[in-house]
Amino acid sequence: MKKTVLFLLLVIGFTAFGQRVIPSMKVQMAYSQSEIASFSDEAITELNFRGDKLCWFEEVKAGAALSNYQLVKRSGEPANLSLAELGEFNPLLYRLPQSERACENLMITTTDGVSKLLVVRSVEMMTKEKQRYERNKK
Repeated sequence: MKKTVLFLLLVIGFTAFGQRVIPSMKVQMAYSQSEIASFSDEAITELNFRGDKLCWFEEVKAGAALSNYQLVKRSGEPANLSLAELGEFNPLLYRLPQSERACENLMITTTDGVSKLLVVRSVEMMTKEKQRYERNKK
């Protein structure tokens, strides 16, 4: 009996250590628990990385000739954000264009009337950023 209990405790312990990659809060906000449970460790790692590194906001430079970009949620609905919401922006909740080699510069006008530049890294830049991250992690 003691051996069986010890064996079960060891199995539970090793299972806890061998568990999946922990999804970030951004991933948890963007996907349901059942979706997350179906993702591989690699997919969760990639989503965690994209949530943190895919894009950022900058001030729009004076004289920049950019048209206003309409953010669209993953569900296809248009999204309008306040200035406060930009500080907690989760790119995993939106359909963002991403070019192969060049950054996307998207001008977003908030519901407060403030324009910000949303810079979306290219696929190539994300690959390089991920390689840097992996090198520094070792």
